Amino acid sequence: MRRITALMGFALLSVLVLGVWSPVVSAELNPKVEALARLSSSYPGVQAYQEGALITRLYGHTFGYGMSAEGTAETFRREHAWIFGVPPEDLNPQSNLVDGRHVQPVMYDQQTGQYKFTLVYYSQHSDGVPVFRSDLRLLVKNEPDYPLVLAASALRDLGGFRVPAGVTANRTMAEGAARTFESSLMNFSDPRLVVWAGVNDEVVSPSLAMEVIADNGAKGTEDYQKWLLLVDAQTGEVLYTENMVLNVDVTGNVKAMATQGKGPDICENEAQEAMKYARVYIQNGNTAYADSLGNYTITNSGSSPVTVLSYVRGRWFQVWNDAGAESFLSLSVTPPGPANFVHNSANTAENYRADVNAYVESNVVRDFTLKYNPAYPGLQQNDFPVHVNLASTCNAYYDYTSTNFYHSGGGCPNTAYCTVVHHEYGHHLVSMAGSGQGQYGEGMGDVMGTLITDDAGIGYGFFSNCAVPLRTADNTKQYPCSDEIHECGRLISGCVWDTRDALILTHPNDYMDILANLAVNAMLLHTGDMIAPDITIDYLTLDDDNGNIYDGTPHYNEICAGFNVHNMDCPALQLLGFNYPNGLPQLLNPSGGTTVRVEVYGVTGTPQPGTGKLYYNGGSGWTNINMTQVSPNIYDAVFPAFTCKTTVQFYFTAQTTVGFTVVDPPGAPTTTYSAVAATGTVVVFSDDFSTNQGWTGLGGTGEWTIGAATGGNGNDGYGGPDPAVDHSPTADNKVLGNDLTSGSGGDYAANIGSTYWITSPNINCTGRTGLTLTYWRWLGVEQNIYDHAYLQGYNGTSWVTLFENGSSTIDESSWSKLTHNISSIADNNANFKLRFGIGATDVAWQYCGWNIDDIEILEYLCNPTQSVTINMIPNNPPISVPRGGSFTYTGVLTNNLGSPTTTDVWVMINVPGYGMYGPVMQVNNVPLAANQTISYPNISQYIPTYAPVGSYTYYAYCGAYPIPSDTASFAFTVTALVSGNADNWMQRGWFGDNDLSVPQTTSLIGNFPNPFNPTTTFNYALANDADVSLEVYNLMGQKVAIVVNEHQTAGYKSINWDASQYSSGVYFYKLSVGDQTFTKRMTLLK
Repeated sequence: MRRITALMGFALLSVLVLGVWSPVVSAELNPKVEALARLSSSYPGVQAYQEGALITRLYGHTFGYGMSAEGTAETFRREHAWIFGVPPEDLNPQSNLVDGRHVQPVMYDQQTGQYKFTLVYYSQHSDGVPVFRSDLRLLVKNEPDYPLVLAASALRDLGGFRVPAGVTANRTMAEGAARTFESSLMNFSDPRLVVWAGVNDEVVSPSLAMEVIADNGAKGTEDYQKWLLLVDAQTGEVLYTENMVLNVDVTGNVKAMATQGKGPDICENEAQEAMKYARVYIQNGNTAYADSLGNYTITNSGSSPVTVLSYVRGRWFQVWNDAGAESFLSLSVTPPGPANFVHNSANTAENYRADVNAYVESNVVRDFTLKYNPAYPGLQQNDFPVHVNLASTCNAYYDYTSTNFYHSGGGCPNTAYCTVVHHEYGHHLVSMAGSGQGQYGEGMGDVMGTLITDDAGIGYGFFSNCAVPLRTADNTKQYPCSDEIHECGRLISGCVWDTRDALILTHPNDYMDILANLAVNAMLLHTGDMIAPDITIDYLTLDDDNGNIYDGTPHYNEICAGFNVHNMDCPALQLLGFNYPNGLPQLLNPSGGTTVRVEVYGVTGTPQPGTGKLYYNGGSGWTNINMTQVSPNIYDAVFPAFTCKTTVQFYFTAQTTVGFTVVDPPGAPTTTYSAVAATGTVVVFSDDFSTNQGWTGLGGTGEWTIGAATGGNGNDGYGGPDPAVDHSPTADNKVLGNDLTSGSGGDYAANIGSTYWITSPNINCTGRTGLTLTYWRWLGVEQNIYDHAYLQGYNGTSWVTLFENGSSTIDESSWSKLTHNISSIADNNANFKLRFGIGATDVAWQYCGWNIDDIEILEYLCNPTQSVTINMIPNNPPISVPRGGSFTYTGVLTNNLGSPTTTDVWVMINVPGYGMYGPVMQVNNVPLAANQTISYPNISQYIPTYAPVGSYTYYAYCGAYPIPSDTASFAFTVTALVSGNADNWMQRGWFGDNDLSVPQTTSLIGNFPNPFNPTTTFNYALANDADVSLEVYNLMGQKVAIVVNEHQTAGYKSINWDASQYSSGVYFYKLSVGDQTFTKRMTLLK
């Protein structure tokens, strides 16, 4: 379920759609992509942690500054809230804490009296209605410029949801629905309207709901029930329930607990101990509270004898004896006394002893918490109820308003003792921090007992065996955990205890202060009720001292020692970093000489100059050469010659000053960079699954689907989830896969009897040679003695297997690029096809199956000496341009021949969610003198206001149209902003003074968007003034619309068409210009 992704460079583009899982997000406008692009551009080191389909953490490096903590947070809210799919205006400066506070100090320094961080809260609302348990917590360091170091999110992407007008909370409906759920419920809170959109990593369609809390009036008995329910405000359906009685339940395989000074009364001796903060009062007089040593002074105006009373009650806690009257003492004294009380002095009554134990230990855990954060929320409540001696046995519970402990019996002692009290109050701490309970609440209850007692055992003597704990933090529990919540709680207690064991070796004098400070304050960052590696990130961020956890934190080794052994791994440290200022090549010159600039810098290590090497493998094994050092730790890596169309793997290395070799990419040579030796490429076929281009075999037993990636977790606990984002940065987030259902969906089916195929449309490869297939996959499939996955290609007469899974289970957790040489089956094949298969499968384990994106079939060119080459140099890269605006670049044409020649030049654009578009510029027969190079500076490319937001690739070609002899390209991003009023893809500036507002050739560029609903824009180019007609036909060949029928002047034309009156389906449109005719296809989807 976990995934950590770097938001930098092109790695960002694979994450830009992390928030694009809502099917209602417009394909033309995706503010999430824009927000992530803006954040990454400003702070390239920031990382994202994802649970299921949701980003729950941004972390790693500093990613914001301001004049104050609130100022930093406000800037992030305003500029980057869309990362989580939430409009900034939907975030209110308040928390979901009991007092609604907007800011919370974190990590108290007992030496300075200052806090290390400020936590700034925002709660999510929609049309003024709060979104259930949805908030954003921004952790800001209290130092100059107030750097933002962590964003903890439980926000919900509501898509286009709006709160229905006129709907109010209906008490009768809410109570009726609650009674339908549990007939014994009788006490109800006033219903509160909320928006329900799921909890934890669950993604559900938003709806308006009523929140109501109900109980059955049986408090203090074993039949007591208390529930939080969400009821659909319009239908009365119960959408969500949560048990609010949190017990110390016992599972069948858990032993009893005991501890020295920590066990029940049957195991330990009693001794006098101060009753901190006890309440005392003079009968008919004043009241006072004792200090931490139990000393008190009551203001009294006279010297006559008075009666002083003391109950088992204090400033912060009031103990209620459910088995009888409240215990109290009274003394008659003459002022100034003293009036010294010793509760339970006889020590003969279990009930009285339970009163005292519950009171003392409740204050212990509260004081312990405030030691490490004196501003911890919700702990200033007076007279918090503590119920003891309940008429049942072997249990204790917290119900959000009190802690509750049982009488002895059934083989168990009275449960009002030490770590049981700590555990139940730990639930209260979790609640006050704004977190859910579940496995996290159970685990943190145990953690509080472990920290206070410095003992791994929780609940010694719970089943009367004084030597055996009920649970122990000294365990090997592993993430992820799907067991019962008390059992899973051992995961976090195990992490904390193993961190303690590591700290005690390196910090024997203050290990507990270090650990407790982290554990207590980390509760304030937690969202949801699960235990996952985002908690590891929280601990490291709190521990960090410079806004970059990747160069280590003061206690990185100890924290990682504790968390890693439970599969809650820390993000790895970086010794050296590698930077490629000019990018990495996709093509290598077959003749050799391709040069890559490599910059090596220190992260947690120091690079040793002169140690940089290039490793490459062209199919004959690995070879390494020294890179040329331009200046210390800056190199040029020069590739040798390779046979054309050879795929070359490569990676780089450098050493630290202590001789440690660092590789890039990490994991090399298992993971490498790659390029192909060729002089250019032609894209023969591409599919990012924004639309169905004609794939057959959808649905059925194979559950083949073209749709948005949703991160489905599966339903049997085997294998990782589906991806939550597609590989390509498209607003629609679509992929091809098996069962793309969210939540418990996503796995292929069990017991599939045969192979079920999804087959591509026909791909005409006539005239194409040396073809290569590339695609990105995220595959989970059990080994082939159980389950099967295939990829095949059609050679014109039969299907040829390109891939099938082998004897090892494949369980991928990220996108990986696959490449196949398909020349033997695709070259010159007019009827080439691809197909992916799933099945047969066995009756047991199921995995996520196929997830496929960004298929391309490429023809690599091998012109030994290209007669003409083309290049483009963008101005001020990286290019980010608003819709309606423009960018500029320099175009270069070079004639490599010793004689004059001519070439065609044209420009295409790969549009997100659409594919290759154009040509947006085409000029034929451009004359070039012998060995002439012509440079065209400041060419302007305009972006129409209707262009989709996202990442584009800009291609320039030269050759004999439409076959290129050379290609150049660069990437650019279109933002959600609108600046300017360009209404088409017009260019100006190629070929000197030639005004390219008048195209050189007449052509039908296409329509955009396509598919569309209900409007689209036709784009075409007229080289000369002409009579023009543009007509639309249905599949029956019937003319349904005449869009243009007039004489038009030369230029680029954009014509809008509204198809509101037409039905969904495939249409053809025909452009007639003089004696020229052009036809294309479009799809109307309503």
